[in-house]
Amino acid sequence: MYSIQSCAFSPVFSSILAALKKFRIDSRKETS
Repeated sequence: MYSIQSCAFSPVFSSILAALKKFRIDSRKETS
């Protein structure tokens, strides 16, 4: 059960990290 949850959570977490990186890059562009 836990392994299934982690497998389902992993892509969500990675996509969130990717969105945060993109947001930081976008905000950095706006600042400079």
